[in-house]
Amino acid sequence: MEKLVLTHLQKIYTQNKKTVIHDFNLSVRDGEFIVFVGPSGCGKSTLLRMIAGLEDITSGELFLNGKKANRLPAKDRNLSVVFQNYALFPHLSVFENIAFGLRIRHYPKQKVNEAVYNAAEMLGLQRLLHEKPKQLSGGQRQRVALGRAIVRQADLFLMDEPLSNLDAKLRTQMREEILNLHQKLETTTIYVTHDQVEAMTMATRIVVLKDGRIQQIGTPKQIYTAPANTFVATFIGMPQMNVFHAAGSDSARWDDFIPLSLKKSDSYTQGRVLLGIRPENILVAADGLPVTVNYAELMGADTYVHGEIAGTDKQIVIRCEPDRDFCSGETVYVRFPEDKCHFFDAESGKRLTIEAAAYEA
Repeated sequence: MEKLVLTHLQKIYTQNKKTVIHDFNLSVRDGEFIVFVGPSGCGKSTLLRMIAGLEDITSGELFLNGKKANRLPAKDRNLSVVFQNYALFPHLSVFENIAFGLRIRHYPKQKVNEAVYNAAEMLGLQRLLHEKPKQLSGGQRQRVALGRAIVRQADLFLMDEPLSNLDAKLRTQMREEILNLHQKLETTTIYVTHDQVEAMTMATRIVVLKDGRIQQIGTPKQIYTAPANTFVATFIGMPQMNVFHAAGSDSARWDDFIPLSLKKSDSYTQGRVLLGIRPENILVAADGLPVTVNYAELMGADTYVHGEIAGTDKQIVIRCEPDRDFCSGETVYVRFPEDKCHFFDAESGKRLTIEAAAYEA
């Protein structure tokens, strides 16, 4: 069953006539965990606010549980929103913060108590129910915000960068807790983030956005292994994918890495092909493309080698095992496995390989 359907959604701010969301289309199935990801200003939070009823829709249609909801007030959409800044009432206890949404809807006292205690047990807040928000850590405050969302028993959870104010260790911990909650509650969730790690580790499907437009929709594996264009290819993945102009570099022996069918194409013969390869897919070998090492970063489990392909101005990053040392100025040789190479049109940025067609938005 489709819990949420967005068709040709558009948002234009009348003050400056600026279009921030362009022809957005998405169907969300019951129980999915959808992540909107993209750089700052791409429109992901605006989209979330449109779904929540906090932002007007300029054109297009929004359906919740099969019913058109464009003009339905936020309070009648049966949604729970978790904001970046927690939005807790400082003068209320943890218990009262979690219970607030139920109390204003005049739930019976026994039902309120039962719902709050169940949420507190799920989130490990039992001992903190009488504390005030100022007495809590950032992670504990975020749990309270989650608790307030849980007790509503909403049809849809909306989360707007809920972990961005936490340190790295807490973010990892809270990611796990949110995923565990999703598995227990099976509530359809829309999650907004600029953090690709959150997107890759949490999502059922990812919606990659740029300048208010969908770049690609797919599972984390689809997004990573078959990016629809160069923006997705370089935005998702750390270190980001290496992307080079594939033609016009005889000294780099590019033809060794280009499939014959592609070399015969107009795009290639006219120099309009980009070759992409992820740093972890590059092989350091006895021979191949010569790379001059600039410097190496030891990251613990991996070493990132930054260099330049000899005879060109092409910068390259190689992800290697940590047990090998690299010196600045030395030459290493690399190979690109053909099945790990990605090809894009240099003008449009769109993927040229056939298998991506099913994954493009």
